[in-house]
Amino acid sequence: LGVRWVILVDGAAPTLTGAPAMPLPAAVRDPFARQLDLRRIEVDPALDLYENLAWETG
Repeated sequence: LGVRWVILVDGAAPTLTGAPAMPLPAAVRDPFARQLDLRRIEVDPALDLYENLAWETG
């Protein structure tokens, strides 16, 4: 078993609420974008949702 979902948050609330953006540093965000076993899923501009493609049910 392992981690299936990873969420990186760029704001205090979803974009639709008008909450101010709080971007993560590139040193945090970039390694996730480079992971070959993570697929980014577009959900909301205030967050990055990644699915671990190597995840297995157990």
